[in-house]
Amino acid sequence: VEDDIQAKLNDVTTKYYEKFERLLGNITSFKVHIKPHEKSGHTSKYSLIVKVDSKSKIFEVEKIDFDAIKLIHIVYEALENEIDHYVNSQ
Repeated sequence: VEDDIQAKLNDVTTKYYEKFERLLGNITSFKVHIKPHEKSGHTSKYSLIVKVDSKSKIFEVEKIDFDAIKLIHIVYEALENEIDHYVNSQ
């Protein structure tokens, strides 16, 4: 993965990790996997999987997009919505 994408992923991951830690209290595992797919023409497709394990539940979101930076935000926002929904329903 290109350096600019990796740097953005690291920045966003740090921000959201802190937020998820506040919401869930006890994260036991936090995994992030970004993978470029084969190029089709001039652009590559990326898949991003983020998995958060807490003592109470496992949360996982996987998405695919052509724009890696946009994909990072989409995945973390979806994961935040999932965690918020779980926390608010408790």
